[in-house]
Amino acid sequence: LKKFLKSGNSAENDINLVVLEGEVVAEIINYTKNKEVDLIVMSSHGYKGLAYSMKGSITEKVTRYANCPVLCLKNNGQHFI
Repeated sequence: LKKFLKSGNSAENDINLVVLEGEVVAEIINYTKNKEVDLIVMSSHGYKGLAYSMKGSITEKVTRYANCPVLCLKNNGQHFI
């Protein structure tokens, strides 16, 4: 993401890289409530079955509670920009 931001392919101030500490879902949701966020982009591991029920889905929870659209990219998937 840092490389993409430096490449000039994004307009200045249109994309922000944010690093937060704490409980993941709560921090993301609280950040979007306090800032003007147009879109959340995050990856998903795509866990299924027992792994999903044991770990839960952070992406699913963020998608459910976010007050803006969420773009979910599959981990190790093919992406086009």
